[in-house]
Amino acid sequence: MYLRPSDVAAAIRRVHADRGEPWSSRNYGFVSACRWARRRGLVGQRALIDLYRAWEQVVDELLSMVESLLVVDPQRDWDGALRRIFHAVSTHWYG
Repeated sequence: MYLRPSDVAAAIRRVHADRGEPWSSRNYGFVSACRWARRRGLVGQRALIDLYRAWEQVVDELLSMVESLLVVDPQRDWDGALRRIFHAVSTHWYG
C-alpha cells in the first residue's frame, strides 16, 4: 500500500509545518547530507522534493511487480481512503 500526494512540494510543506522545529531542520539536513543529494548538488527543500519525485519513479516500477494499492491524496478524505483500504484488504484476505 502506497499513500502518495499529488503535490509533493505541498505535502512536504504541510508535514514540516505540522511537525515544526527541530524536526523540520533535521529532516532537511539528513536528506541534504545523503550521498544521493550531494551528488546532485541538492540541499534543503529542493533535495527533499527531488528525492520524493525520484522515489515515485521507483515505486511506479515496483507497484507493477507486486500486488499493491496506490492511494493518492488520502488526507483529502481520510474516511473514504480508509474505506477503500479496508475494502481492498478485506477482498484480498476474505475474498
